[in-house]
Amino acid sequence: MRYRQSLGKLCVLPLALVLSGSTTPLGSAAPQQQKPWTKDQIIRMLKGDMPPKRIGELARERGIDFPVTPDTENELRQAGATAELLTLLQQLAPKPAAPPKPAQIVVETQPDAQVYLDDVYKGQASPQGRLVIENPGAGQHVLRVSMTGKQDYQQPVTIVAGQEAEVRAVLANLAASIRVRTSPQAEVRLDEVIRGFADQDGQLVMSGVDPGTHILRVSAEGKRDFRKALEVVAGQENTVDATLSAEEEPSPAAGPTQVFTLRHYGDTGVGWWVNPFTYNLPTHEGTMSISPGKLEWTESGGKNKTKDDFVAPCDSVTKLTTGNDTLTLVVHGKAYGFATSRGQGSAVFQAFRNACPRLGQVI
Repeated sequence: MRYRQSLGKLCVLPLALVLSGSTTPLGSAAPQQQKPWTKDQIIRMLKGDMPPKRIGELARERGIDFPVTPDTENELRQAGATAELLTLLQQLAPKPAAPPKPAQIVVETQPDAQVYLDDVYKGQASPQGRLVIENPGAGQHVLRVSMTGKQDYQQPVTIVAGQEAEVRAVLANLAASIRVRTSPQAEVRLDEVIRGFADQDGQLVMSGVDPGTHILRVSAEGKRDFRKALEVVAGQENTVDATLSAEEEPSPAAGPTQVFTLRHYGDTGVGWWVNPFTYNLPTHEGTMSISPGKLEWTESGGKNKTKDDFVAPCDSVTKLTTGNDTLTLVVHGKAYGFATSRGQGSAVFQAFRNACPRLGQVI
């Protein structure tokens, strides 16, 4: 019995050499780049009565190529592995390979934009305009980015396993239009650029307008210009009613009050359009104050004084004529005749014209 045990121990070293596949004589240099021990080789060494301590030394030298799972641990223990050897083998076992890094699509776009992959909603871009799509799967995909008031962005994306794809999705503004309703043939300008003329129905549609603030100006002959700042909404038709009102009458020219001494000849039965000096008509001296927008006549006295004083705004004067140093006014429907100093008629007439520009249109 002792002989058999001794014989078995003597066979341990040759068994290890056979398992290792080595033919190098004892004492020779160990071959380089030897392969790690397999599970089956370790089990055969255990069953061949090689001491676990020696198996551990060999395992340290060459390593092992198998993981020590619970099932493997049971097989080794049944083959004669000790707890110390199992612990060592667990330490020497190759570590499981790290799982491959998942692929990603990194989208940079407008803040709060909606992101779709293959028409499946993936989320909303952050306030910084960024969204990461995790593990989209290798192969071809279609990325789409949408936002209100912007044109959709769409792009094919090829995904390689474990790699990151970056997409910069710039969203262009969605064009808008402006419909102007105004007077027929009125000229329409947008940001001081002529965009056309209203048709016979008084309408003009401007298309392809960028969203944002614009200045609209509409003009027509004899009308006051219409001006308005517009906030144009993307993708919509923005309607503007540009009503043109009549131009205001010219305002009186600014200037000092002019005072003239005139002689008034009133209703004599002869007629206020004749020269009083020719017919020796009775006259009444007074002063005519002419100021911007207003006329004022004050009699200072004289024979047969009529006291036809008046204060008249320009719009109450409906007629002004002059000739032979005489002036005729129709004020509030009543005719007044005045005589000037010889040669002064044109100066008085021009003063009337300067104070009341409209009188030049009713002479």
